[in-house]
Amino acid sequence: MQMIRSALRTLHITSVLNSSSPVACCTSRCVHTRAHTPPTVGSAKPTTTATQIQPDNPAGQFFRQRSAKFLITAVKQGHYQHLSHPEVAFAGRSNVGKSSLINSVLCSQSLVKTSKKPGHTSALNFFSLSSRARAGEINIVDMPGYGFRSRREWGGFITEYLSGRKVLRRVFMLVEAKVGELKSTDVSFLELVEEYRVPIQLVITKADKLKSADAAQISNAVIKEATRIAPSVLLPQAICCSSRTRMGIDTLQAEVLSVCGLLPPK
Repeated sequence: MQMIRSALRTLHITSVLNSSSPVACCTSRCVHTRAHTPPTVGSAKPTTTATQIQPDNPAGQFFRQRSAKFLITAVKQGHYQHLSHPEVAFAGRSNVGKSSLINSVLCSQSLVKTSKKPGHTSALNFFSLSSRARAGEINIVDMPGYGFRSRREWGGFITEYLSGRKVLRRVFMLVEAKVGELKSTDVSFLELVEEYRVPIQLVITKADKLKSADAAQISNAVIKEATRIAPSVLLPQAICCSSRTRMGIDTLQAEVLSVCGLLPPK
């Protein structure tokens, strides 16, 4: 009897090891834009395509071969005006998964502090990505979450940042897949970047919790809605991501490098 149990246990383990569950991710093709030079949206239709995660892609290698570190916390222009490297910013409603996503992009597990309490970030947090050969090649900005217990004065220093930051190449605005629509605070933020002509791209977070077809449908619907609000600065493609499975992270990394002029040659 003991021999039979041992054989059954071996068969079970072998079955588990041989099984696989490939993850499909919904990503966009790369779009190249210059700083504060919005793309022509025109009649372009919102599109998303399904691809497989590529762990050895050049963009991923670029991030893994460099170290990310915290620079400063800022609540006014004087705190960050000395930082001159190209930068991108991540914005979104509180509890949308912003901190976890930035950690995934930077290939760090805990550099950006995550919290179960919504609205934990209350200032602009700057992070740098550099290598031994070249220091400070790119900056990543974690913007305060909005929409849940956000500070009343949030708009003041954020407006100052968006209106006068010349090295800001793009803002990635996060929308949670399960929410599937823009909230009033998302609309207000889109109106702000439209006013200051800051290029913006939507990122659908926690997309692994939905089927690929559902994520694509939500992505297209959100893009269509956002285009009406910010037609001159919104890119017509969204990126579906998951920090848990790294779905779409390679595409997001490529977008960051591309818009900052650091995409490695093929």
